[in-house]
Amino acid sequence: MVKGVIKGPSKLYLGAKFGMRMKLGIPYVIKSQVIEFQENKVIAWQHLLHNVWRYELVEIDANTTLVTESWDGRKVRSKWWVSDSGTWVPKAMAKTLVKLKGLMQG
Repeated sequence: MVKGVIKGPSKLYLGAKFGMRMKLGIPYVIKSQVIEFQENKVIAWQHLLHNVWRYELVEIDANTTLVTESWDGRKVRSKWWVSDSGTWVPKAMAKTLVKLKGLMQG
């Protein structure tokens, strides 16, 4: 789970690199790179193991945006890392989307 930003640009863009403090059992730091970016539509990034986190944004109206989060571990370099992803990925996604909604609603 995300614990905070340690390094990166103030606004992400295609090719941008950033680092995050994380915790999944134990605390660690991970560096990622944006691999897909369309302003207000999609952002995706991967880290050294090559699993991909992706957010798609669809404007419903002036005050509502549908956010779809996905995670793709098919190209991951260490299969042991994703062996239990069915348990932690859905929980991480749910927490992230709740936090995002809270941030946007103030």
